[in-house]
Amino acid sequence: SIGPGRITNWVLSAETIRPSLSGAPVFIIPVLALGEWAKDFPLRSLKYGRTSRYGQFVYSEFGHTITRRNEEGKTRPWGEVRAELDWRQARGWAEGLDLKYDWDDYEGYLDTYFLRDQGRDPDISYNLRFPPLPREERGKAHLFHRHELDAERRWRLELEAYYVPDRFLIEEFFEEEFRETKDPESAGYVRWRDGPMGAYLYERHRLNDWQTQNEYLPRLHFEIQAVPILGGALDNVYVTQRADAVRFRRRFDENLHLESVDLRRADSATEVM
Repeated sequence: SIGPGRITNWVLSAETIRPSLSGAPVFIIPVLALGEWAKDFPLRSLKYGRTSRYGQFVYSEFGHTITRRNEEGKTRPWGEVRAELDWRQARGWAEGLDLKYDWDDYEGYLDTYFLRDQGRDPDISYNLRFPPLPREERGKAHLFHRHELDAERRWRLELEAYYVPDRFLIEEFFEEEFRETKDPESAGYVRWRDGPMGAYLYERHRLNDWQTQNEYLPRLHFEIQAVPILGGALDNVYVTQRADAVRFRRRFDENLHLESVDLRRADSATEVM
């Protein structure tokens, strides 16, 4: 993983590997202090295991740190490119190419993953919730970029695109993402903030036909947060103003065979307290 100005060390882990003779371990791999030269060792992780769904599996990850010079001429990490190569006994090979970066006023990532799926075993109860695979090739691509557009960070730009044409891929192979993160989204966002005032322009389009989702074409929002309107003894009287204008299209899962619905809406509210 990547944090501001740093990249964590690589980790080698394994599961269900216990070579032993009469209860005693055959060998022990000591922890080594490898020195400065090994900080960017290409093997980031290697994991072996066995599950009822996949049989035996091997997950491997390789990476390379990308550095650049800052304005002071000092070299520090800019990001990291990683390649994944996975093998599942029951499902076959998969690979991914990822990029993460984080610099002074911008950050983002690209996450890709592709499989040539050998198919679901019908004798495994977990697989009965899914229909037959329409094709062996499966995959996803997720891009995110955030950019602070001025030194005072009043203006921010965010871009995101998440293409995953297979409706069951995330649930099957990325369970943590399926349980804990938001649904795939593709959108552009520009935000302005100055003291108690702020506004944003937000546009979102659906890329994945299996999703039921609102498209914003676009949405414009402005607000003033709790500004005192009187002085002296009445300086505890505040006003809040919000205004919102949007055109949105409700698009339905293609399997529902429903026509999309287009709506336009404008709202304005003033609150004195």
